[in-house]
Order: sequence, then C-alpha cells, then structure tokens
Amino acid sequence: MDSIVNRTVNEQIFEVIEDASGQGNDLTAPNLAAITPAATLADVQVFGRRNQGFSIPLMASAVKANDAIGHSLLPHKLDPGHKSFSAAMWFKYSNISGDKLLIGKSSSGPNNMQYGGWEIRAEDSKLEMQVSYRDRLMHSSEVRAEQTDALVDGAWHHVVMVIDRENNELRGYLDGVELTTQGTLPQGNGPITAAMNSSGYGGGSPFRVGGHASVNCVDGVTEDDPQICEVSEGQAFDSVKLYHKALTSVEVSALFAE
Repeated sequence: MDSIVNRTVNEQIFEVIEDASGQGNDLTAPNLAAITPAATLADVQVFGRRNQGFSIPLMASAVKANDAIGHSLLPHKLDPGHKSFSAAMWFKYSNISGDKLLIGKSSSGPNNMQYGGWEIRAEDSKLEMQVSYRDRLMHSSEVRAEQTDALVDGAWHHVVMVIDRENNELRGYLDGVELTTQGTLPQGNGPITAAMNSSGYGGGSPFRVGGHASVNCVDGVTEDDPQICEVSEGQAFDSVKLYHKALTSVEVSALFAE
C-alpha cells in the first residue's frame, strides 16, 4: 500500500493510494484533515507488515452514477453479488477495546448490516466476519464466521474471509488458521450486496479499510472551537487484496507466508 499518486477529477487533484491490480479501485482518505494534522498521505504512512502501511481509515470512491431508472447509485464491483469472493489484509491495533471495522462494504458503521453487504470487524478481542443479503422474498439472511479471544496482543495479524458460493461456505482465517466457528451460507443464489444508500437501493456505503480506527479527540479552547483529533498510535493496515473467487486453504497459507 505504498503507491501514492495524484488523480484529477473535475479539474481537482486528489491524492490516492493506487490499486496495484489495475482495476481502478484506488483508495482515498476523505477524513484526513479531521483526524490528523498531517497534510499528505505520505505523512500518515507507517512501517507496514510487508510494504508501507497506513494508520488512518481509507475508502474507495464515493462517486455515484445514474442507473437506468434515474437513481444515483454506487457501483457494485466490490460487492460479491452472486459469485464467490475473498478479502485479505494485514492489520494491527495496539488498543484492542471497542468495535472496529477492519474491511468491508456494508453500512456507515460496524455491525449494522440490515441492508446487506460484507465486512470483517473486531469487537474487543473477538474477530467476526459477516455477510448479509436478502432473497427474492426479501427475507434477510446473515451468516458469520468468528473467534473469541482472537486479538489479544496488538501485533500484526493476517485475516482472510472467503465467501464460497459453490460450496455454500463462509470461511474465516486468522494468520493462516481457520477460525473456530465457520459459517454455512443458505441454499440459493441471492446476491450479497450492500443495498442501501442515501439515494435508494444502490451500492450502499463505499468500500472501506480501517473504517472505524481508534481516534483520540480533545475539545477546543472554547465552545466554538472544533475538536482536535488524532488517530491512535500503534494501528496500521497493509496489503489489502480482494479476489472474485473463493481462495483455497493452500492459497490462504501462501498469502500469510508472503
């Protein structure tokens, strides 16, 4: 995650972390000024597990497009949909307490998935992976893979979520080892899609990495002054990878060993 480039959108220049796959899923830091005095993305790079990692929340573009019926919708290319899908990343948190979204495309807050999507999150030391979707009759389905007391040391960890639609499995891995509780996907081909946004049924919230990192805030000098916030030390994200296929256990082990 160390390729920072400039992109021009509507004659404005933005810094982005470039998608190394060439698929155009660049990441941005829209809340940079609100949570850190850093001026550029390079200022918030940290020593990563494999490359240069980042210590702040990142997200893909929130630019919406008009669909055939005129609603403004986010693109669905980072939703699993009807097909198999896998997500992998390295992360660390020095502060284990609290709910944290590690990676996902779901809602604007962790563990709020009534309208569908997917996410990997930490609830204190518990690691959870969840997919949510609705069938043709609008019946909601949610499936989780999880492990309690998984995160206890604040060290770097590798996490992988595998949505295997061919075998109806939700598999989770931590440091190359399967989580203690795996999930069974319901029969059928209902799409796993982040369905809701402010404009209607569309692409949900943008894809996020570290969407709810720990932030320390202090009040301003007067009531009229804004809070001054900084991200907590000792947290970082690195080597985010997405696949439109179900990774095998051998492939997961290979990623962990890289």
